[in-house]
Amino acid sequence: MNTTSVAGIAFRLTNDSERVKKPNTKVRTKRDLSGAYFHLFAAALLVNLYVLCLHVVFNSFKDPNFLACMATGNIFVAILVRNELFLNVLYRILVKIFSLSQVPITIKNGVTSALLHIGGIHAGCAVASVVWLTVDVFHPLSTGSVDRHWVILPLGSVILLFLSIMSLPSIRDRSHDLFEFTHRFLGWSTLLLLWGYALLTVNWSAETAESGLFVATTKNISLWLTVSITALILLPWLTVQKVQVQARVQSQSIIEITFPGGSQPGMFGRISHRALADWHAFALISGETMAESHMMVISGVGDFTKGLITTPPATLYVRRLKFPGLPYCVPMYHRSIIIATGAGMAPYLSLLSILPRGSHRLIWVGRSFREYFGNKLCEIALQWPDLVLVDTANGGRPDMIALAVDNYRSFGADAVFVGSIPEGTRQIVSGCRALGIPAFGPSWDS
Repeated sequence: MNTTSVAGIAFRLTNDSERVKKPNTKVRTKRDLSGAYFHLFAAALLVNLYVLCLHVVFNSFKDPNFLACMATGNIFVAILVRNELFLNVLYRILVKIFSLSQVPITIKNGVTSALLHIGGIHAGCAVASVVWLTVDVFHPLSTGSVDRHWVILPLGSVILLFLSIMSLPSIRDRSHDLFEFTHRFLGWSTLLLLWGYALLTVNWSAETAESGLFVATTKNISLWLTVSITALILLPWLTVQKVQVQARVQSQSIIEITFPGGSQPGMFGRISHRALADWHAFALISGETMAESHMMVISGVGDFTKGLITTPPATLYVRRLKFPGLPYCVPMYHRSIIIATGAGMAPYLSLLSILPRGSHRLIWVGRSFREYFGNKLCEIALQWPDLVLVDTANGGRPDMIALAVDNYRSFGADAVFVGSIPEGTRQIVSGCRALGIPAFGPSWDS
């Protein structure tokens, strides 16, 4: 282990020939990261299919509102688990409870994995809503009860089409901007159609004929779920604000953007050039909640981020409602390894103000740190007493899996947290898990 100094601050420089042993890390990496995602997806979908089977066997479609209620309820859950306010409450409660030292590591791992891949519930309920809506729309045709169905059939079919398009994973994987566009505008269109669907359901219900429209409206669960869905969608948009920012280009691939106000550790924020389009989420770095400012450190890896570096913005649209991400889970663990490449370390740096010193090890892999990331970011990292810097300009890129595994074992850590490009994250996480080491890293499923 070599020791050197940068601007008078000592740090450790890992030489992979000295430090990193090379365990058997030739493992499959593709899709390993998403196991928990598919488990949650399957659980949400199978529960709905089980309820549908029970409904067919025992109810025989005697309650015409039940199908609409289940379809709307699944849409509600799908939107709820992606809502920033709900995520704030969920993360705070779970992290607070499961950070107790009495909680077994396996349970903490399960909670972290579930929070990281909560998108599985989102996708599972979205697909389930398509199933329920399909049955609700087309079942009357099989029974011959087509009274007033001439309106429900086309309306429900359009909703089904929009929901199906938004559920296509290929759009998300191939074009993030197109994914955002279809989700936003088809989502809003679906919400309007859902209102029409709910109101028609109330108007044609047996309750309306017996007790009147007002009484039927107050008792219709689908309508109240639609009201709740509307509130969940509108709430984040009510916090949109255009703010003055200070943008500083640190290198050809890194930009640092400073915003007014503080932020809690482990939080993410969304920014956009245009309020109704191309929103992007990045980690926030702030000393404390009441700080005068917080910042984002963004790496130029796509059209949006490269555009920020080419033309540094003076103003940006932001959402004042921030949301927690994977770094928020780190305080649940007594000891951990945080390994990151390049700007992937930025999401974890905000935690340094709340983590016990010496209980978590940071491994930052990059090159020419001050030149690429600037003095401010480096000063934050270099203040941490257990920091390992791997400068690839000197010895090349190390075996990341071996680096993570070696430090996990020598440090006696409870888990490994990863910050890197998607492919790099998959490789490290999959490699660690193949050796029985709990490891977590962000992905599209997060």
